[in-house]
Amino acid sequence: MRTPLSSSGSLLVVTLWLVTILSVLAIAIARYLSIEVRLTKYRETRERTKALARGGVYLAMQRLSQDAQAEPFDWLGDDWAAVPGADAEQPTTWVIFTDEAPTDAANRSRVEIQITDMQRSINLNAATEATLAGPELTGSAEMAKAIVDDRDPPEDSETTSGDPPYDPKNGLFAVVEELLDIPGMADVFPRLSQLAFATLDEAPARPSININTAQRDVLLALGADANVAEALVAKRPGIDGVWGTEDDCIAKNLQTAAQELADCAFGVGHPTAVQDVQTLLGLPTAQVTVSSSVFRIQSQAFVGSPSVTRRIEAVVRRPIQQGQDSTMEMLSWREG
Repeated sequence: MRTPLSSSGSLLVVTLWLVTILSVLAIAIARYLSIEVRLTKYRETRERTKALARGGVYLAMQRLSQDAQAEPFDWLGDDWAAVPGADAEQPTTWVIFTDEAPTDAANRSRVEIQITDMQRSINLNAATEATLAGPELTGSAEMAKAIVDDRDPPEDSETTSGDPPYDPKNGLFAVVEELLDIPGMADVFPRLSQLAFATLDEAPARPSININTAQRDVLLALGADANVAEALVAKRPGIDGVWGTEDDCIAKNLQTAAQELADCAFGVGHPTAVQDVQTLLGLPTAQVTVSSSVFRIQSQAFVGSPSVTRRIEAVVRRPIQQGQDSTMEMLSWREG
């Protein structure tokens, strides 16, 4: 016969077990909910970061469109370039903060935007074999021929060769990284990728180079005299070396470009400057321009807690329609 004391002890043990089981369940549920909350917050942050990065691209497109309506030429002192006080050869980062945390700028939510004029470089889909073979680009007649063979439709039936064998693309390059598919291209690619670009777009008859933004080595690759190329690039920010001031060297239209650039780069009255610049503007391998239509936009968004980064690179084409609304055309879009 059980005593009341032993019954109370059994009941206490059962109660303790129930409390223990319920406590374990409560902890498990709390941990599950905590994970779900963190995952939900991460998803929300990831979507916010994606939206910021995409917004950066569209904001850059708006800036380019507004610039097209403001003036009929492009140069490295334009608002889209944003280079005053910086190295004009490197696109300045345009930073937009989206929250208020002045004491911790490194972790603030922000979008960083860079806009690069692609017509300061050589279009791979239009470059000649002779231009590509120059020392500024591949420095190799063999590599230049390989690029042209890969790009242009075959005249005769082609066969693969090499180890491993390689089939030419026989089509326009969509991005410059496609060059890495060509055997032997890895050694010259780092240099070439800085001076050339590609877009999956109708290839122009000749490269269209903006004389106001072209890189020094691009001008040399096109056959320009070294002294002329160096003077034009060095004098772009004017005598004071400050971008956005009245003495900046800018060709505002092709009709007066030779005189404007010669006077600015070599001084008024130089005996051969106008003829030297005119020779550059009339290079048979290049169609020189003073305005650009193809731009690369790099937009990178950062959102903290949890920290998420999203990067978008887009190449856009802007119709040359100064004084009118211009619709931007998207040529490529890469997200990562």
